[in-house]
Amino acid sequence: SEWIFENVPSGATLIYEANGQTKTINVALREYEFQPGGNPFYISTTLPEDGVITAVRLNKLSIASQARNGQTQPVTLQATMLNGASQSTDLLVADDPASYTLGLPETAVPANTPQQITLELVAGTPVLAQTSATLNEHWDASLPYDVNGHSGYGGYYTAVGGEPLPITGADTPEKRDSMVEWLEEADYIFLSSQRAVWSLPRIPLTYPMTMRYYEALFSGELGFELVAEFHAPLQIGPLYISDTTGQIGWGQLPEIGWPPPGDLAAEEAFSVYDHPPVWIFAKTADYSRANTVAILGEADLNQMVFMNPGQATEAVNGLMLSETAVTTQRNNGTFSDLFNPDGVLSQNPGLAAVVWWLAVVALGLVTFPLTFAILRWLPSRGYIFSRILSILLISYFVWLTASAGLFLNARGTHLLALLIIVILSGLVLLRRGGEIRTWVGQNLAFIGVVELIAVGLYLLAILIRLRNPDVWDVIWGGEKPMDLTYFTAVLKSATFPPYDPWFAGGYLNYYYYGFVYTGVLTKLLGIVPTVAYNLNLSMLFSFTGMAVFSIAYDLVVWRREIGDWRLETKNSLQPLVSKLHKKAVYAGLIALTLAILLGNLGQVGVLTNAWYQAGNPTLEETIPLVGTAVRTLDGGFKVLSGTPAPIYTGDWFFLASRALNYDPGEAGPITEFPFFTFLYGDLHAHMIALPLTMLALAWAVALVFKAKETRDWGLETAQSPIPSLQPPISTSWWETALIWFVGALAIGVLQATNIWDLPTYAVIGALAVMYAVVEENGRTFSLQLLGQIGLKTAVLISLALLLFWPFSTNFGAGFSSIAPWDGSKSYLGNYLIVYGLFLFFVLTHLAREFRAWTRTWTEEGKRQWEPAAVPLLLALGLYIVLLLILFRMGYWIAPVVLTLTIAAGLLGLRPNLPVARRIVLILIASALGITLFVEFFVVENTVGRMNTVFKFYMQVWLILSVVAGVTAVWAWPSIQKQQFARKAWLAVLGVLVAAAALYPPLAIKAKWQVRLSQEAPLTLDGMAFMPYANYFESQGLGGNVPLSFDYEALKWMQLNIPGSPVVAEGYSDNYYRSITNRVSMYTGLPGIIGWSGHQRQQRAILPGQFIDQRLRDVATLYSTTNLPEAQTILAKYDVGYVYVGQLEWVLYPPAGLNKFDQMVQMGILAEVYRNAGTSVYKVLDNEAISLSN
Repeated sequence: SEWIFENVPSGATLIYEANGQTKTINVALREYEFQPGGNPFYISTTLPEDGVITAVRLNKLSIASQARNGQTQPVTLQATMLNGASQSTDLLVADDPASYTLGLPETAVPANTPQQITLELVAGTPVLAQTSATLNEHWDASLPYDVNGHSGYGGYYTAVGGEPLPITGADTPEKRDSMVEWLEEADYIFLSSQRAVWSLPRIPLTYPMTMRYYEALFSGELGFELVAEFHAPLQIGPLYISDTTGQIGWGQLPEIGWPPPGDLAAEEAFSVYDHPPVWIFAKTADYSRANTVAILGEADLNQMVFMNPGQATEAVNGLMLSETAVTTQRNNGTFSDLFNPDGVLSQNPGLAAVVWWLAVVALGLVTFPLTFAILRWLPSRGYIFSRILSILLISYFVWLTASAGLFLNARGTHLLALLIIVILSGLVLLRRGGEIRTWVGQNLAFIGVVELIAVGLYLLAILIRLRNPDVWDVIWGGEKPMDLTYFTAVLKSATFPPYDPWFAGGYLNYYYYGFVYTGVLTKLLGIVPTVAYNLNLSMLFSFTGMAVFSIAYDLVVWRREIGDWRLETKNSLQPLVSKLHKKAVYAGLIALTLAILLGNLGQVGVLTNAWYQAGNPTLEETIPLVGTAVRTLDGGFKVLSGTPAPIYTGDWFFLASRALNYDPGEAGPITEFPFFTFLYGDLHAHMIALPLTMLALAWAVALVFKAKETRDWGLETAQSPIPSLQPPISTSWWETALIWFVGALAIGVLQATNIWDLPTYAVIGALAVMYAVVEENGRTFSLQLLGQIGLKTAVLISLALLLFWPFSTNFGAGFSSIAPWDGSKSYLGNYLIVYGLFLFFVLTHLAREFRAWTRTWTEEGKRQWEPAAVPLLLALGLYIVLLLILFRMGYWIAPVVLTLTIAAGLLGLRPNLPVARRIVLILIASALGITLFVEFFVVENTVGRMNTVFKFYMQVWLILSVVAGVTAVWAWPSIQKQQFARKAWLAVLGVLVAAAALYPPLAIKAKWQVRLSQEAPLTLDGMAFMPYANYFESQGLGGNVPLSFDYEALKWMQLNIPGSPVVAEGYSDNYYRSITNRVSMYTGLPGIIGWSGHQRQQRAILPGQFIDQRLRDVATLYSTTNLPEAQTILAKYDVGYVYVGQLEWVLYPPAGLNKFDQMVQMGILAEVYRNAGTSVYKVLDNEAISLSN
C-alpha cells in the first residue's frame, strides 16, 4: 500500500526540491470539476523533509463533459500558497484526460509543517481533474489499505465500477462485456494475492476466458505491464526459494504469477493470510479496446460449463485433450497406413486367423524364458501364461512411452518392445538355459496337450464367429458399435490418453487399456479392425480357458500325493521338474469347461418356458394338478419335432444372463458368464480382463509356492545332511525385481483395463504376500513379521498403482464410493441358478475337509477343548440368531453363503495344512464372500445393482471354476471307492452338468439366427454384412436404411482420409437399434457426439449440458438452412468432413441436407465422394462467419 501511494498517481502530484533532487508526493484529489469563478480546490499536505515546493501536476485533466467540442480549449488555472503568493498557468486542455503541470511560487517549507495550496479556474471553459482508476478483484483484499493517514478511496483513487471486479463469477457473455468496459476504464490493476489467479484455473471449463485474461495480463499482451511485484522468498546467498510456489531463482527472484505453480506450491492458506504475493499492473500506450475484445473473445463461452471445485478436481483437464495433443492426434493415425485394408491378411480373414495364432504362439515362445523365471514355482512354469504376458509387456511398453511422449503408438514402438523382451529372455537363458531345456524335454507331453487344447478353443471360437462375424444387430445387438469404435480409435491414437471418437476434442475417459492390449497383434500384423475384432474375441476365449486350466493343473500337481487326505502333516514338496499328470489335466479340463464352455442353470427355465408356450393351452385347463406339466411336455414334443418355439430368438442366449430376481423399477442385475460374454461378442473391458485376472491369480499362487519351497528346503536341510530335494536355484536381484514388477503389473493393469477387478485381485495379491511372509518366517508371530507383511504389501500395491499413474491422473471416475444396498435381495433359488453347479463342488470339498480335520482329533485334544464348550455353544447360538435376523431382513442367501464362507475360512486356518489345499479354501471363502458382499453393498452411480453384481459375479465364476476343477479331482478317488456315494454324487453332478450344458448349443444356434442379413457371407470380417443388410430407422422421419451405400463410402474413407480429422455424422436417439455413429465405428475417426447414454456415464463427473449441447449442435447442423449457423458449428468442433448418408436422409429434413451442396457452391465445402446414397464433404474453411451485432 505504501508503494501505491508513492508511485500510483492520484489526481494531483506535488513537486518539490530537496537535497538537490526533484521529488514528488501524491496528494489527495479523486475528482473535482473546476468552474470559472467557482469554488477553489484546497490541497493540504506536508513534506517529509525540508524542501522547496515548485509545482503541482494534475495527472488526469480534461475538458468537462458538458463543454467538450472535440478540440483543445484554453484555460487559466491559478495556484495560491499559504503565504499568499500566487501564480497562474495558461493551458490548452483536450477532451481526453492528460497530465498538465502548474507552476507554483517557490515556497520553502520545513519538514512536517502543514501547507495548503489553493487551486482555482480563473478563465476558460470548465475542466475536470480526475485520479487513477484502479481495479481490484473481489474475494480478495482491496488495495491500497489506509496507511500513514492516507485514505485510498477516501481521497486518492477511484475504484473502477465502484467495487472490485467480480472475477469469480462464471465466464458468461455478460461477464465478458463487463470486463471489457472495466479494463477500458482502469489505469492500474491490483492483484493483492494469488487467491483468484491460481485458483480459478483449476476449473478451466468454468473459467476459459478468465484464464486467457490472466495469461494476456501477465504476458503484456493485454496492454498492461507489470510495474511492481511483492514477494517474500527465502534467500540463501544467491539462491532464492519461494515458499509459496516451490520455485527457485539464482541471483534473482523466481518469476511467479502466470502460469500457476505446480504441485510443489504450498497450500493457499499458508501464504494468502500471511505473506501473499502482490502484483501491480499499469496500463500502457499499447492498450486498445479492440485488442481486449479480441483476447477475451477467444474463449468459446458456449462451451462454458459451471463446475464446483470438487467436480473440477475429479475431471482432470475437463476430460479434454490439450491443443498440442489434439494436433498430434489429428496429424497421425491414417487408417490405410496402420491397417492396410487391401493387404493379404485383411482381404483373407481365414489366412489372417492362422497367421494370428502362429503369432500368438511365437510371442509366447519368445517370452517363455521370462515367464519361467517369474513363475517357475508353478509346476507348469507359467508356460501357458507366457503368451498372455508377452502381449501385456509389449502393450505396457507402448502405452507407457506413448503416455510419456517418448514414442508414438506405432508399429515401430511395438517392435522395439518385442526386441526388449527378446533381450531379457536371452539374459534369462544365459542364467537358466539348462533348467529350461531340462523342463521342456521332460514336459513335451504337457506342452503338446496344452497346445492342442489352446488351439482347439481358438478354433471353436473362430467357428462360432464365422456364422455371425457382425456380432451386432438392431434387435439383440449389444454394444459392439462402442467397442469397435473405441478399439479402432485407440489403435489410431498416436499418444495416450487416446482421443475419444465419440466426443471430438476430448480423450477417452474409460478403462481403455484393454484395447491397447488387444491392439498389439492388430498393429504388428496390420489387419483391419473389423477382422482383428473377431480374432481378438477368439484369442481371449482361448487365453481365458487356458489360464484357468493352468492354475487348476498347477494346484493339483503341486501335491505330490494326489488324493492322500489322511496325513495332515505331510509336506507337499515341489520337485525341480514335473511330468504330465493325467489327473491334473482332468482338473484343468474340468475348470476350463466350467469357466468358458458351460452356462449357468438358467437355460432350463428358458427351455421349459419355450415348451410351455408351444404346448396346447387346453391341456392345462382340462387336466387338474399336472396340467402345466402336461402342456410343457406337449410343447416339448412339438419343438423337438421342428415347431418353432414361440419365444424371442434372442431369449435363447440372453435370458440366462439375467438370472437374479429384482423389484419393479430396478435395473435387473446382470449375471453374465464367460460363454455368454464371448458368444455375445462385445469386446468389453470385463472380457479383455479375464485372462489378465488369471495372470494375477497365478502370480499370487506362485509367490506362495515359492515361499513354501524355500521353507521346505530349509527344513529338509536342517533335518538331514543329505536332503532328498534338489536345492532351489538362487534368485538374482534382477529376477526378484522382475517377479515383483510382473506381479504389480498384473494387478495394476486391471485399474486401466477393468477397474472393477482391481480391488479383488489386489486383496488376493496382498493375501499371497501375507501367506508367503508367514511361510518364510516359520509361522511365528512377531512385530517383525507384521512389519514385513506391511512393507511387502505396500510395495506391491504402491507399485501396481504407480505403474499406471499416467492413467489414473487423467481418469475421472464417475463412480468411486460404495453405499449400502436397500433394494431387492437375491432369492436362494435364483442364486443357485447361477452358482448351483459350483456349490456342488464346494460342498463336496468342505465336507471332505471337515472330515479330514476330524480325523486329526485326539482324546487329549478334545479334553483341551472342554473349557471352551460353553462359549462355543453360546457363539453358535448367537450365530444362529444372526442368520435368522438376516433371513428376516430379506437376505435370503445369507444363511447358506455366510455359513459356507466362514466354514471355508476356518478350515483354511488349520495348522499343517498342505499349501494347495489352503489356497483352495482361501479362494472359496473369497469367492463366496464376494457374492455375499454384493447383497449388502453397491457401487454408487452404476445403474442400481446391475453392474455391481455383473462385474463381481464374473470374478467369482472364474475363481470357482478353478476351485471346482481342483476339488473334483481331489474328491474322486475317495468317492469312487464308495458305491452308493459314487452313484449319488454322479447323479447329482450329471443333472447339474446337463442343465448347464443346455446353454451353449441353444445359445449358439440362436445367435447365428439374429444377423441383420442371413445372406451375408461366412467370414471373420465384421463389416462384410453391410452390402446385404438394411433396417427400419424409427427416429426422425422414419424409413428404411440400406447399408450398402455406407459400406462403399466407409471403405473409401478408410483408404483416402489422412490423419484423424473430426467427421460430422447424424445421430439417432435410439442408438441401440440404429446404425448411428457408423462412421466413427468403422473408421475410428472422432465424431461430435456418440451414444449419449454412454457418454453421460463416462463423463458423469461433468455436468450433463456437455452432452446436451453437442446433441443439439448435431441436430442443428443437419437441420438448419442457415449457412452461417452451420459453419459456426463446423468451426466449433473443428470438423474436417461431413457425412451425409441414407440414415441422415431419414433423420433430418431434406432442406437441411441440401444446404451442404449450396456450401459446396460457395467454396465452404468440397464434395470428395459420392455414390447413389451417400456423400462425403470436406470442410475447406472451418472459420466461423462473423455475424454483426
